[in-house]
Amino acid sequence: MISDRPGRGIIQKRIHGRCAASPALNLFQIALLAVIVMAITFAGPGCTREPDCREAARLPDAEFAYGINYAWRVYGGDFGGILKWKQVGVAASYTRHLKNFQRIKRETGAKHIRWWLWPDLRGDGIRFEKSIAGPGTDSKAPGQTLRPGRTLFDDLDAALRLAHATDTRLILCLFSFEAFAPARRDGGLFVRNLEDVLRDAQTRESLMRNIIRPLSEFIARHPHGDRVFAYDLINEPEWSLRGRSPHGDPGYTPLDSVRPVSHEFMQEFLIEMARELRAGSRATSRRAPLLTIGQASPEWRHAWRDVPIDFDQWHLYRWMESKPYYMRSPVELGFCRRPVVIGEMPLAGLHDERNHTEAVLALRSAGYAGAWTWSFLGRVPTGAKLNVMRPAARALANAAKDRSKN
Repeated sequence: MISDRPGRGIIQKRIHGRCAASPALNLFQIALLAVIVMAITFAGPGCTREPDCREAARLPDAEFAYGINYAWRVYGGDFGGILKWKQVGVAASYTRHLKNFQRIKRETGAKHIRWWLWPDLRGDGIRFEKSIAGPGTDSKAPGQTLRPGRTLFDDLDAALRLAHATDTRLILCLFSFEAFAPARRDGGLFVRNLEDVLRDAQTRESLMRNIIRPLSEFIARHPHGDRVFAYDLINEPEWSLRGRSPHGDPGYTPLDSVRPVSHEFMQEFLIEMARELRAGSRATSRRAPLLTIGQASPEWRHAWRDVPIDFDQWHLYRWMESKPYYMRSPVELGFCRRPVVIGEMPLAGLHDERNHTEAVLALRSAGYAGAWTWSFLGRVPTGAKLNVMRPAARALANAAKDRSKN
């Protein structure tokens, strides 16, 4: 979430592809070309309108996935703890989390909760061992093997029991762009850089083999594993990218706090992670959790078209109001390939004239498949009340009943 980040430059309109016209065009050809140009322009800046983009895609078994970002109680420590700072994971603080989830249910009516696992590598959920290069070289993580932290699976078990006890569904967000900050010392901890981990073949392979796939297998076999609605591969990866977009979106401008990587490097990582999560989900006949990526903005809506996810997720804040994509429907933006959820939005309206309920209903009417507010602990705007969500939840429930009657 970068809720108060200054707006990027207005996206310039583009028309992709080319039209070769013969020297002499008849009236029919001229009219046909005009229709094509209008259709492409209507798709909105920075994108090509998809064929037959007439109706937004919907999520399976979900009228509208309304929810909230938890997003953590201990940043980077809910799943594995942070022993150096005497911070414990979900299992050891179950009662506190249960009270939070009960409050979410009572005050908001939300059923979908987005929860972050490892926004960076400060926590003990991912354990590094067996460095073969000796001391003083761990910033590059050479030859290391990654293993699950001591409490990782206990914490996952506790999270699933929490969701079952409160009749909620989880979106587990594995990483965030902050993991690409330079390696550093922080409060006595050595916090590694994720790119360094991924560039070492042994370390990368052990991340997939020992962490990502076993996590998915554990959830697939768990009696409450159906409480995981989706895996969010990474939060707002665009803030950690440099260079051009390969799909016609605007180029990337990384945050100063990260050591940026290329689009191709990130995409390869996301595809590999998606493959491992799907493979682990085959441990049971239960329907697998969906896959998504928490994109920083609709500005880069085509960025992950080649990653095998099930729905797209865009984050929407008021600093984007000057943008030509702000509050436009997926169909207006020519984006019907997959369902789209607004994965982060304020606990307020999205226009000055709209309250939160009106904003959520507008998103639903526009064809979005869900909306998740930011957030339980860190409200946007500051001081916002959770109970502004309750009327929206009721209105959505009533709209779903009316639709079922028809």
